[in-house]
Amino acid sequence: RFFSSQPIAALMSKSAKQANDDSASADARSKLTVAQAYSANWANAVSGACAGSVAKTITAPLERVKLVLQNQQLAAATHQGCRQTALPLRGLIDALRKLPFEEGGIKSLWRGNGTNVLRVLPTYAARFGLYAHCERALPSSLCNADLRRLCAGALAGGGALLLTHPLDTVRTRLAAARLQIMASPYLGMHDCFCETWRLEGIRGLYAGCAMSLVEVAPYTAIAFAGYEGTKQRLAQVEGSHPSMLSTTSRLFAGVVSGVAAATICYPMDTVRRQLMLDGSRGFQARYQRSLVFCARELWHEGGVPRFYRGCSATLLKSAPSVGITFAVKDFLLQGVSHVQVLQEVHGPTVPRGAVAVAAPA
Repeated sequence: RFFSSQPIAALMSKSAKQANDDSASADARSKLTVAQAYSANWANAVSGACAGSVAKTITAPLERVKLVLQNQQLAAATHQGCRQTALPLRGLIDALRKLPFEEGGIKSLWRGNGTNVLRVLPTYAARFGLYAHCERALPSSLCNADLRRLCAGALAGGGALLLTHPLDTVRTRLAAARLQIMASPYLGMHDCFCETWRLEGIRGLYAGCAMSLVEVAPYTAIAFAGYEGTKQRLAQVEGSHPSMLSTTSRLFAGVVSGVAAATICYPMDTVRRQLMLDGSRGFQARYQRSLVFCARELWHEGGVPRFYRGCSATLLKSAPSVGITFAVKDFLLQGVSHVQVLQEVHGPTVPRGAVAVAAPA
């Protein structure tokens, strides 16, 4: 009776049930981890897209001035299709003074911004979403934190660019043109897109894409790694966690990373903008779509300073633009995190007033 099979069978059944419960618990934890990572990627994407749109709209006048100064030699007054002679703009102040006067008011400084916002929404969503995914996916054993951030930023920037490069080409062609000297300027985003497709096809919409990949990957890598690295070091100095840094500290980290990325990558940006405009309406065809030929011609025009023409406007733009982007993104991401915490506490539905409580101070 002591060695009866019933107690043994009961014990085995209990062990099997416990094993099944452990397996189900592990599967639930695994599904929860995947769901949390997926939710975090979407939160980063949405907050990054909104932050990028805000920053680009605020700094749109400086971006327009930069594009005109950077590329005005392609739209020389002697070029066929120009309706009147106009003196080249001599610099940032001259451009800010003349462009509104020539084109009907201060709103002309936002020419092309609508297209830019349409570009920024998917671009920054992809950048921030891919960056968060890549940073988690890269094994920590292969490289240190700073190098992992650089690699994640480069992958995120390259992936986002391939998705949205046609919108960047359209925006550049709209914003770089001085309407006073063009005989038939583009009427808007739709006109520019359709005309480019009709005359140049997919190759025209992806003009300068190779150079854009060469420029955007290091730019994004430096901006992301610089921002996160600066936040880590500021947190060490202040004796706090990076997520607890003040808005001022985050803006400072964004300004540092933005200025560094813009200064290092600006010559590559000049080449890619020239290739985007080469042969388009109101601009001369000079480079046969060749990256090497374009870089050589720019070098013969003025050496290193030629590659940095318009850089002052870019630095003035990049510092607040990157700072605002990262600071607003962190602000929105904290708000999303607070809402998720409230959802876990209160259940599947959140009271109507919870969002206001969730907004960080």
